[in-house]
Amino acid sequence: NPLPTTSINKLIHQHNLRTGSNLAPISMEKALALITAKFEEFYRQFLLHGFEPFLKLYYGNWLHTGQIVTLVDQGRERAKITGLCPTAGLLQVRSIDNPGRVYNLQPDGNSFDMLQGLI
Repeated sequence: NPLPTTSINKLIHQHNLRTGSNLAPISMEKALALITAKFEEFYRQFLLHGFEPFLKLYYGNWLHTGQIVTLVDQGRERAKITGLCPTAGLLQVRSIDNPGRVYNLQPDGNSFDMLQGLI
């Protein structure tokens, strides 16, 4: 679909214009088949090895690492997002004022205000 989403066929068209290629548009059926096949591959790998094999891919596409936030429930302590807790998958932050202090944030007890950097 075109705007407001990203259209795969629009990206293919732009690629063709930029590179002089002649890639064919992709049908919805073929796109769904490719996505489903990749999901099945990832799911099998997840069942065998857990989330660990996906961390590099995940962090490569993740936007939050290094972001500074304010922990409202901790007296407005400022902290830097470091990633995910390896055992529970929670958002993990490290205190800026006390770098030895690490918080694993529960999603049900936190809200995120992107404009103010509040958690």
